[in-house]
Amino acid sequence: MYLAMSAWYLWGGFLGLLWLACLVSAGVLTWKNNHRVMFFVGFLMPLVWIVGAIWSKPAPYQPGLC
Repeated sequence: MYLAMSAWYLWGGFLGLLWLACLVSAGVLTWKNNHRVMFFVGFLMPLVWIVGAIWSKPAPYQPGLC
């Protein structure tokens, strides 16, 4: 019984660390894509980081264009 419970804790810990690594990489990609507000909102709702990592970079500002 003890061995089975410790295996569950090992799998849970491994998957938790994997989820954390994916969230950190999505947060970094969100920051690099210049989605600064989404990066800070992602601390409250981590799924925003995934959206920010997938969206492309915003177009650079060009004055004079509508």
